[in-house]
Amino acid sequence: MKWIPEETYNEIWRQVPRACVDVVLTQRTPNFGLGKVLLLHRVIEPGKDCWCLPGGEIKRGETNKQAAVRKVEEELGLAIDIDDLRLIGVEDAFIPQRHDVVITYTILVSGSPEIKLDFQHDEARWFSIYGLPLQMLDIVRRQINDVEEYDKWLRFKNGQHKASSVRSIVLKA
Repeated sequence: MKWIPEETYNEIWRQVPRACVDVVLTQRTPNFGLGKVLLLHRVIEPGKDCWCLPGGEIKRGETNKQAAVRKVEEELGLAIDIDDLRLIGVEDAFIPQRHDVVITYTILVSGSPEIKLDFQHDEARWFSIYGLPLQMLDIVRRQINDVEEYDKWLRFKNGQHKASSVRSIVLKA
C-alpha cells in the first residue's frame, strides 16, 4: 500500500468529517435504572483536561461496532461483546479544526472491571448521572442524556416504570 505524506494526510483530515464512535459504559442502580457512567480524564487534545468517553476514529475496513469494541479495548483494556452494544444515536461534533460524525453506543457493565488506561488518559472514574463533572465536552453531556432517555424507554417497555415517568417518555418519542 502506498502512503501519502503525513502533512498531506493531516491537511485532508482537517477538511473532511471523520467517522467516529463513542461508548457510554453504564452500571445500573437496583430499582432505579441507570446509576453510573464511566468517564475518562484526557491528558491530550482534543478535550485535554476534560472528562470524556472511550472512543475515536473508525478505521478503514472496520464496522462501527468493531471500532467501538476496539476503542474500549485500547483505551480501557476491557474486552466487551459486540452483541451487547446498543446504538444510541449519531451526532455531529464540531471541535476546533475538526468535524466528527459520532456514532454513540452504550453497554451495561456489571461488577468492577479492572481498567488499564492508555496514554491519552490519566484517570477513569464512575460518576453518578446526577453528579457529572463540569469539565465535559457538550457532546459527552448530550450522549449521557441520550443513554438516560434510552434507559427510561427500556424500563417503560419492560413495565419497570413509575406512572410519573411514562408521560415524559411518550411525549418525547
